[in-house]
Amino acid sequence: LPSLNGVGVKKAHSLIRRFKTYNKVLRHMKFEGIAVPKDYESRFVDALLTFKYSWVYCPQRREIVNLNDPVGVLDQSLINDLPRLIGAYHPPEVARALANNEVHPMTLEAFGGVRAPHRRQHIAALAPSTSAPILTPEDACDDDALGALPERPLTSTKQNAFTSFLREKPEDDVQTYRAALVRTSAPMQIVQPPRVGKSFYA
Repeated sequence: LPSLNGVGVKKAHSLIRRFKTYNKVLRHMKFEGIAVPKDYESRFVDALLTFKYSWVYCPQRREIVNLNDPVGVLDQSLINDLPRLIGAYHPPEVARALANNEVHPMTLEAFGGVRAPHRRQHIAALAPSTSAPILTPEDACDDDALGALPERPLTSTKQNAFTSFLREKPEDDVQTYRAALVRTSAPMQIVQPPRVGKSFYA
């Protein structure tokens, strides 16, 4: 669905906040002289239904389900028209093969009988060679795994200031923190301008 001329994300967001529904927004646009195609509203509804009721794979039921249940929300005519927007329903065995990356998502043909590598192995193969440990998506939120990462060395001034801050700063004691920074910072050197004799201005 293409954007309307002169209507960007910021303006569309402000119009929705003002008028609450897309019907009122479209009527306001027509009243303001914005060119709105005749079929724009119907195409907008199609896009809305596509995003709201698209097929997703449920790992618990091990089959595809609608992102939101249309039963009791949409009319039966709209429910019957959903396959035109979101595609046909696939049996559970096909859905599992799609979720496991075993068949092509468009042709549903197997990838030459060779199963795609596991996601963990695929990420490890793409990771650059480094001395740091490789984090998988499961380890990304693991505190123990994050704690194993090597720490970056700080510069001497920053390290001394930070360690002094941790060692001496009580709770909400701003003065101690400032004193720690002053003690560890390099002394400021004031450069005096050269003196010029009176004969220079003569």
